[in-house]
Amino acid sequence: MGRQLLRFEEEINHEIVRYKLSDFCFSKRLGRTSVYIAELWGVFEGLLLTRSKNINKLVMQVYSIAVVKSISINSTGNATGWRLIVEIKKLLQLDWQVSIVHVYREGML
Repeated sequence: MGRQLLRFEEEINHEIVRYKLSDFCFSKRLGRTSVYIAELWGVFEGLLLTRSKNINKLVMQVYSIAVVKSISINSTGNATGWRLIVEIKKLLQLDWQVSIVHVYREGML
């Protein structure tokens, strides 16, 4: 799975509550694939997990700048990742606040 950190933020009684991906467990068998596809799967599964927890604000930090750019621009990426990008963009259009940002490994919170 891609090595991104999900930072969930909820406002409960005017207090921000933060979660890390390590607070939740999930895995997916991808077989042989590229780092790019693994990162896309991590973003997709992370978004699904976040929605299932009814979290309405999310900052997702991703190591791969290529993944962040593929999701952020009006492109569907390369042929092997286009379907995942389309599904991620559908999730991003739902009624919630999501930011997907690139961070360097050293900058992870």
